[in-house]
Amino acid sequence: MEQAAIPAAGLPVKIALESRQDGGEAVRSELDGRLYAKDGALYLRYAEEDGRIRSTLRWDGRTLRLVRTGDVESAQTFEPGAETGGYYRTPLVRFDLRTRTRRLSVGADGPGLPMVWSWAYRLEAGGADAGEFVIKITIREAPTNHE
Repeated sequence: MEQAAIPAAGLPVKIALESRQDGGEAVRSELDGRLYAKDGALYLRYAEEDGRIRSTLRWDGRTLRLVRTGDVESAQTFEPGAETGGYYRTPLVRFDLRTRTRRLSVGADGPGLPMVWSWAYRLEAGGADAGEFVIKITIREAPTNHE
């Protein structure tokens, strides 16, 4: 999606989030969010766990960064072919993350929405293998109140 097509205040969006671990059954969530452009990057913000966790994804054309705040504090960077560091913290536990991104794709069929962000990675948490993850996020413009 061209950044010029996104208003400075962002667009309200509907997010279909699909997560799969170690080839198992997909976990799906439908979320409300906001997509906006800033400083040459696309940002997607949304809330999880009834608003107790706020997540921001930042796509700069090469890497995808996920930052969570709230009941969970975490950061991960996804860069194809690279191993990157991160962290995960809750009031009860804290550990370092290592992420090896296998695949990363951000795109749309045309100049607007819907848009799909997907990536696959191997995660190490606190020095132990936590498995292979595949994430797919489909972003659609939220319907307006008069539709």
